[in-house]
Order: sequence, then structure tokens, then C-alpha cells
Amino acid sequence: MWEERSCRQTREWQHWGSGCYQYRCQHGRLHILIANKSYECYFAGQKLKVQLMAEGWLHRGAVVCPSCKDICNTEFERRGERCKISESAPPDSYYPRDELKCSSAQTPHAKALLASLILLSLTTAASTSVPRIYS
Repeated sequence: MWEERSCRQTREWQHWGSGCYQYRCQHGRLHILIANKSYECYFAGQKLKVQLMAEGWLHRGAVVCPSCKDICNTEFERRGERCKISESAPPDSYYPRDELKCSSAQTPHAKALLASLILLSLTTAASTSVPRIYS
């Protein structure tokens, strides 16, 4: 399941992110390219957690790594290389991650609260009696 988030709403999509991805075979591993970012696969079946901004939305989901041998074996053999053995993947923080940045002024509730506070302060200022000097 993929989640799509903006500062105002969240949506879930069953198939967003499904499709074909570009890839590279380098340093004995399969690297999947998603939105110009490289995600290195350490073992077949590894779930790469993806979190990226696209068109004002933060997309969060996972892509499952295929077998390095299935994808890269022919290319590696031509270069005299081979797929490295499977090993534990690094922590999720190792991979690129975009963040959704929302200022409090972007949310509808914050705008309404700010407008109410301004109106209240103007009303209070107008009703406050100011001493006058008469000559």
C-alpha cells in the first residue's frame, strides 16, 4: 500500500509505485533508480522503503528487490564480475528520504485561528478607552 500525503490530506493507493524502474548493476549489487535516487539491494525480497516528494505530495511505500542474479548476472559476467552474496541491509536511514514540510500557516485551522486572534486584538484595541487631554 502506498500513502500519498500533502499538508492537508492523506490518500492511500493500492498500485501507486507499481511499474518498471530503471536500474544499474554496479559494485556487485543491483541498484534501483527511483526519482533520480539510487536504492541499493542487499538481498532478493528486500523491501526498500521509499519516501519521496512528487508534485507537492509525499509518496511513501516500498519496492521489493528482485534477485541480483536474475537482473544483473549477464551484465556482470561480461565485465568479469558477479553479484555479491546476500547480506543484511543497512538501516532505513541509509537510503534517501524526502520530508514533507508544512508550516503552521498552511493548515486551514491555523489560518482560521490566526484570523480570529487578529480580529480579537483589533476589537480589544478599539474598545479600550484612551485618556484624552483637553485644553
